[in-house]
Amino acid sequence: MSAEAVQPKPFPGLLMACVLTLVAGLARFFWWPAVRLYADSLAATAITCALGFGLVGVLALPQVARPWAARLGLILPAPRWHLVTLLLVPSLILVMEFQAFLRHALGRPSSAGIYEWSHLLIDSSAGGAWLGPVLWFGIALPVLYEWFFRGVVQQGLVERLGERGGVALTSLLYTAGFVGRGRASLAVALTVLLSVFLCGILFGLVRRASGSLVPAALLHVGHNLLWILLIANVASLPIPALTVPGRRLPAIIVLPALVSVAAGLWLWRRTPRVPSGPPPYTSPGR
Repeated sequence: MSAEAVQPKPFPGLLMACVLTLVAGLARFFWWPAVRLYADSLAATAITCALGFGLVGVLALPQVARPWAARLGLILPAPRWHLVTLLLVPSLILVMEFQAFLRHALGRPSSAGIYEWSHLLIDSSAGGAWLGPVLWFGIALPVLYEWFFRGVVQQGLVERLGERGGVALTSLLYTAGFVGRGRASLAVALTVLLSVFLCGILFGLVRRASGSLVPAALLHVGHNLLWILLIANVASLPIPALTVPGRRLPAIIVLPALVSVAAGLWLWRRTPRVPSGPPPYTSPGR
């Protein structure tokens, strides 16, 4: 039998990626009641995410071919990617504006807040205590999500399906974790899911182009920290279509974001991609 005939397939494939995502999501629900007894909603969300997506990702590692550092993107990117990442952080503003446009087109222009998280963050920061939201929502959740989806899951799907299919399906699985959250109308829920999907595509493409998980994680962290910054002064500086009803975000926020993202994309195009991906898949655990 030839070596090619016995060569194992990259892990995870589409079916196993779905199974891993489902198991991680169920683990979060399983641990939620116990963790919620000792932590507030935001901290409990991050802790159960660690027990779900973080732990399941670690348990899946023996099935992923080595070297893990190169395959999972656990390496430092080229220095220029740090500037690209910083310039792309305001892409969150453009996603918010896009969501506001969709809500207006679907007849829901007065829906306040981009996600239920806006209100959860505001409630969690009562009395000006923003340390919890920054640690749990701004840092812990993005890192855990990127570790599982753009680290463990995406590398296998890209090996199996190519870059476009692997990135798109990873983002679809990432988006599936947001189905059913909150009590929004169907129109608002669809705009939220589409926004999450687009962010997932951006994170996945950055991960692939840089060859490192670091820029994707930092970009996700930047999104969440920018979100916190935007709503930190909700009482004195309400923002239409984000913290109060409105059809669109103010131009004074959208235009600088557009310029920053355009500069980031321009620099991205002039930043060499990683010339080769991870080493060829040979055998897991070796």
